[in-house]
Amino acid sequence: MNKLMVTLISLATLGLGIAVPLQANAQPVKQTTKVALESKHRPEYRVQYHHPNQKKWINAGTFRDRASADKEVQKLEHKGYTAQIVTL
Repeated sequence: MNKLMVTLISLATLGLGIAVPLQANAQPVKQTTKVALESKHRPEYRVQYHHPNQKKWINAGTFRDRASADKEVQKLEHKGYTAQIVTL
């Protein structure tokens, strides 16, 4: 019985002695980077406007496609504002 306990304790210690250095040398798991997410970035278009007697630009909205931004610019110019499209 004593020999069996000593053998089991020896095997457990040996297994722990091998597992700890292997775990310390393990390579970290590669994490998802922002570069992969940014590679799918689509251009966005911000429409800004101001009244002719003011200098401060006001944001009218952000659009995913140029056609929608152009429509918004036309609406604002029809109302008498000066409008521009800024690509983000």
